[in-house]
Amino acid sequence: MLKIKQMKLDESENEVKKQINEFLEKAGYTLFRLNNAPVGFKRFHGKKGLSDTIAFKPGEYALLIEGKGSGKKPSKEQSEFLALANKSKGLVGLWADSFDMFMKIYNTLKGM
Repeated sequence: MLKIKQMKLDESENEVKKQINEFLEKAGYTLFRLNNAPVGFKRFHGKKGLSDTIAFKPGEYALLIEGKGSGKKPSKEQSEFLALANKSKGLVGLWADSFDMFMKIYNTLKGM
């Protein structure tokens, strides 16, 4: 059985992402962090909005996950990216501002 940590009322974006990633790794997913920001003096090319993490598990939908701190929402570009992912076969784009929110979405997906 997977252990679930107790949720804090005010979580930073990094805390939310860490909890989600730990859960998914324990559930057998392989995770990839997606860096979509300019580095140093290099200018970014391409569309903005790429999710923080992509999670793969054989036989399951690929998850594109945008983690946010408590009370925060995705940017317009991030929302557009997640909507596009959800229109594509085999992908599920989602965002969560807490581990509890993520688990509610994840459990709903498992019932699909």
